[in-house]
Amino acid sequence: MTDWLVLTDPTPRTVPTHAPWRGSPSTTMANCWSAASHCLSWLRAALPAAVKLRYAMEANPMPAVVRFMAGRVEGIDVASAGELKVALDAGANPSEVSFAGPGKRDPEPVQAVAAGVLVNVESMRELPLLAAAAQRLGLPARMAVRVNPDFELKCSGMKMGAGFGIPYFPGETPLDLLASRMAMPRGDVGDLAVVFQSGAYGASSSPHGFLGHPAVVEVLV
Repeated sequence: MTDWLVLTDPTPRTVPTHAPWRGSPSTTMANCWSAASHCLSWLRAALPAAVKLRYAMEANPMPAVVRFMAGRVEGIDVASAGELKVALDAGANPSEVSFAGPGKRDPEPVQAVAAGVLVNVESMRELPLLAAAAQRLGLPARMAVRVNPDFELKCSGMKMGAGFGIPYFPGETPLDLLASRMAMPRGDVGDLAVVFQSGAYGASSSPHGFLGHPAVVEVLV
């Protein structure tokens, strides 16, 4: 039986399940092709036929895994230009790729428009960036507005956190529009920005290369 993918190798390959284990468990990770296929089949059987499945690359952005999933789901969700490149290189259809996340850097909307993927707008700041990119490239900007409502779905096990989507006061103004009217000091290269209570998003406790962003410098002060 040959259904194991060795994740330390960037090229998809299989090794027998009875093969001797090489490497330290602390440095080697493996996924099972057949287990993933079984889970997808089970999920499709449990859902209505009209429901489309999408793979969120933050679950595992390894190119071999993305290539495997791209051929078995209807779309790929990315959250950075780095993930977008991996998805497209893996053969994902640009028309079925969505680009989400509140932390989009200024060049990323341009890359998304150039690739023809759908951009989930998370703040009003992104709209002029997308409009400028579309005008500059002569291409349409495909977009959807992600709204963070003031109510919860009682049957859902998850809640959208602050910062994701455009939050609304009931019947009033998006919070990011109110924030755009507040005077803030200008931030320059070399300035120190402090993020309190970063929790699991601290550099030492987050996956390296998360979202395809470059590594940060971590210091203790």
